[in-house]
Amino acid sequence: MQLELINRKIILFFSSLSHLIVDMSTIFLTLNCIGKIDNMLLYIMLYNFFAFTLQLPIGLVVDKTKNTYVLVLISFFCILFGTFIQNKFLIIFFVGLANAMFHIGCGKEVLERSGGLSKFVGIYVSTGTIGVFLSKILISYEINFINYVRLIIIFFILFLYVIKNSFGYIENVENNDKDIRFNTIFSIIFLLIAIGLRSFFSNFNFSLIFFQSILVVLATFFGKLAGGILADRYGIKRVITISLITSTICFYFYQNFFLLLLGIFTFNISMPITLILVSNSLKNYKGFAFGLTTFMLFVGSISLYTNSFLFKNDFLFLIPLIQFVVIFVVIKKSIDFQ
Repeated sequence: MQLELINRKIILFFSSLSHLIVDMSTIFLTLNCIGKIDNMLLYIMLYNFFAFTLQLPIGLVVDKTKNTYVLVLISFFCILFGTFIQNKFLIIFFVGLANAMFHIGCGKEVLERSGGLSKFVGIYVSTGTIGVFLSKILISYEINFINYVRLIIIFFILFLYVIKNSFGYIENVENNDKDIRFNTIFSIIFLLIAIGLRSFFSNFNFSLIFFQSILVVLATFFGKLAGGILADRYGIKRVITISLITSTICFYFYQNFFLLLLGIFTFNISMPITLILVSNSLKNYKGFAFGLTTFMLFVGSISLYTNSFLFKNDFLFLIPLIQFVVIFVVIKKSIDFQ
């Protein structure tokens, strides 16, 4: 049991730190190879397709093979390979594939060791937000970061090799999974709808200065981080209710930057909670569960390429409101809460 606690901390630290690096590296390489071209959105959508949808089949495979270490190792080599090739499509394919393999490999490890708790998931998913933001900074300031990406990835390959014995070793993890006694398929579908709705947030544009953008990133980061911790301490039902209702009210008054910031923070609290709920519904298929959630993020992101009137900022408050209704149906009927 003591050894598993040590391995849990090692895996969580490595996964969270490398999540930041992988998201930063893959998105930087994608945007760097695309440049400023007319069909830029098409290439970004292609990257999202590889990075998000491939997690579904990869999750199924790793649930059978259990070899998360090899999966993460291959993902690092795919990123490294992507720094040496010139073809745009091949770069996007390999870095997208790398992103998918990494998220499933480390995501499954974190979920397996979470014992049904949300805080470990919150820590893991939150760091990706920083990585995405850093990649955009590097691109906007036209910083040639490719050689640094190579060095960083080589370092993490060595880091991974050092801790390889921590991967896949799970012994007597305390399990706090709550049984889904309601129709499990129905519950999962509703949770996936709620996750898909979250990705709609990217469709809304706000005129922000650089400092405000940093605050938005921090609000997103700390929202995801706090979500898991608060859910474990105060209960999923209570946290979901307060956070999504608060974000609904704040988003209604989005023109006030402080309220917008508070809304973004409370909106992201639900992120690790919905992931752990799906994972707890598919107890023996953690990789597949992780893949399902990211697949829905891609489905929702497709709306980014439309010009629907629904994505006017005045309708922003509807996202957390509908999300709350959908999630509340599941947690009210499916799980016992304190």
